[in-house]
Amino acid sequence: MEGSCYFAWKIDIELMAYHQEARRDGIFAGLTSGLAGALVGSKFMGFGRNKTIISGACESTLESSPILSHD
Repeated sequence: MEGSCYFAWKIDIELMAYHQEARRDGIFAGLTSGLAGALVGSKFMGFGRNKTIISGACESTLESSPILSHD
């Protein structure tokens, strides 16, 4: 009986670790895409400083949005 309780507890800990790793990967992907969006807005589209910041923020938000997920 106690072995099965330990097994369920161990699985719960592992799932929490996977969730934390997935969240960290998602944040990194969002920040990277925001930086890429700001770079494209600045260099290729000729945006000024404010439009570049807004385009990077929008790109980052869209990338990390669970509704618009690519998976």
